Amino acid sequence: MFKKILSFILACICLFTLITPIQAQDNSEDIGLTAQYAVAIDAKSGLVLYNKNMDERMYPASMTKVMTVIVAIEMMKDLEMTTVITQSDIDTVWETGASSANFEVGETVTYRDLLLGAILPSGADATRALANNLCGGQEEFVNKMNETAKKLKLKDTNFVNTTGIHDPNHYTTVHDMALIVKYAVENERFKEIYSKRSATSSNGLHQWVNKSMYNAGRSHIDTSNIIGCKSGYTDAAKNCLASLDKVGDNEIITVVGKSINDDIKPRAAVQDTLDIVNYVSQNYSLQPILNKDTEVKSLNIKVAKDNQKIVIKNQHDVIAFLPNNVNKDDLEYKYSFKQLEAPIKKGTKVGNLDIYYGDYLLYQEEYINDKMIERDAFSDLMSNIMNFMFPYGLAIILVIIYFLISKIKKHKVNNG
Repeated sequence: MFKKILSFILACICLFTLITPIQAQDNSEDIGLTAQYAVAIDAKSGLVLYNKNMDERMYPASMTKVMTVIVAIEMMKDLEMTTVITQSDIDTVWETGASSANFEVGETVTYRDLLLGAILPSGADATRALANNLCGGQEEFVNKMNETAKKLKLKDTNFVNTTGIHDPNHYTTVHDMALIVKYAVENERFKEIYSKRSATSSNGLHQWVNKSMYNAGRSHIDTSNIIGCKSGYTDAAKNCLASLDKVGDNEIITVVGKSINDDIKPRAAVQDTLDIVNYVSQNYSLQPILNKDTEVKSLNIKVAKDNQKIVIKNQHDVIAFLPNNVNKDDLEYKYSFKQLEAPIKKGTKVGNLDIYYGDYLLYQEEYINDKMIERDAFSDLMSNIMNFMFPYGLAIILVIIYFLISKIKKHKVNNG
């Protein structure tokens, strides 16, 4: 009896293992970071590649400006539109000790200048000017930032200002911040601004550099794998950095929070970021998950001339950024095909494919019909005849059966 119970328990465990979704591997090993919080995700799928306290609440400091800038860009039609700096734009900047792009009251600037001024010198005057021009004030703009956070389904993020100046109610997590960067860099205008190492304002009055990259260069730190970044610092947040990085031919997003400068890491946030990039490069790689021209399915089509079928083939060679030791059986290929009836025009969507690794969507493909499928005239004729015959023909048959039965009964009566 005991053996039967034990066998049943083991069978249940095996079944549970089979049906439990695959999650990203645990990437929380100690790699010598000074950062209290850190995460790296794949820029395309969002797959978590490294994790250190990624869901714990922290203060973002000026990494906030990533959200400020993407919200502003989405509201802009033309980055070359001009505006004039007002007193309201620079109010509180100096009093709060915030960084400044050094705009002056009465200065004419473009929206692009304000975006660059927010990212490169981390100008609070630039973010305030963006909010004032696009929403008429700070509060309404911050509401839009929080609406975007809600749209992205961020777990633990709230903004109370556009600058990142410390406030106990202004918080996020490094994972949420990474998802904000992922969303932002999908916008080409944002990515172009974010990737700048230096820039000159349109009026020629200001020259800015990315302070984190500039200071790292002075410390002889190779930052060539960092495509773009936004730093942050307050006494509460310490050193923070949100970056888009290169790992071979792939892009990842890395966010570190509360990095502490020391003798070994004088530029701790940048050096922590590079340590994570190095870790990812050693443990992950681009791997094939789909082969072009592989036949997937032959679709039957109702009433198709000459019984034509649609042969579905993969349209592309597809690669995904995955752990080096990934079990390809953990990839889930979800196919969906439509019920089809001729005629079908060339270019009609007939199905789709989603490829998942655990909860992460790696790739989507639509299957499109590449030829005209005509309707079969004879089948149409027979179908019409059958449609006509079914209600009327059945009635005629029933009448005939009725008369036959009546005749048989009458014959029996007469012979009886």
